[in-house]
This record gives sequence, structure tokens and C-alpha cells, in this order.
Amino acid sequence: MRYNDVAAWENTKNYSTLPGDRDEKYEMFKDERSALLLNKVFERLPELKGNIISMKAATPLTYRDYINSPDGSLYGIMKDVNKTGETEIATRSRIRNLFMTGQNVNLHGVLGVSLTAVHTCAALLGMDYLLDKIKK
Repeated sequence: MRYNDVAAWENTKNYSTLPGDRDEKYEMFKDERSALLLNKVFERLPELKGNIISMKAATPLTYRDYINSPDGSLYGIMKDVNKTGETEIATRSRIRNLFMTGQNVNLHGVLGVSLTAVHTCAALLGMDYLLDKIKK
């Protein structure tokens, strides 16, 4: 979903500690988008239809409010494949025994988070040891 899809509510906030002021139109928008997504899922997995007990929907505003991600970016900061050094954050920091992992560190996206976690663990445990554990 693009941020422009929810721009009408960009001046609203919603936090678990401070419930938001988004209107009924926003909730209807989320319900409509959720229904579109579920219908796509039901095309592949029709047996799920009628068997969903509970669900929650998130929009770019959710990410913006809960993880302070600019414009509700799900996958972190924009990266340029031609300038990787400009946005890369090393897993090993300059502070002794402080390591970084997660979104925006080294590689981006869901796969990037997983690979960065392996890289961080390897810095702590040693790559040979870690790869041996992964193989088993």
C-alpha cells in the first residue's frame, strides 16, 4: 500500500498508549483493503473462508506511528544498489560488545533482516560454529 492511499489521515496519530483520532472512514478504508487482500488469499486457499476468527490490519500510518518509520515504510530506509556504502550500517559497532541487527542494518527487507541476524550471530559465535549449527 502506498502512503498516498492514507494521506487523508496523515495528521492523525494512533498509539497503544494513546488511542487515536482516526475517523470511521479510515476504519472503512482498512476494512475494504482487508477484504480485497482476503479475497486474494481465498482464491489460493478457499478452505480458509469462514474459518478466520480474528484479524488485524496495518497501513503505512501504523508503521509510521508504532516504529517511527518515515511515511510508514515497511522495509526501512531507501537503499541504492549502486551506493551500498552510503546506507550500510555494520553489525559490529565501535562500542565494545554492542552489535546491531534488524531493519536498516546491512541488508534491507525481510530476507535482509534474517541474513543480517546470521551475520551478527556469526560475529558473536564464529561463522564456522554457526554454520555447523545451521546445517544440523
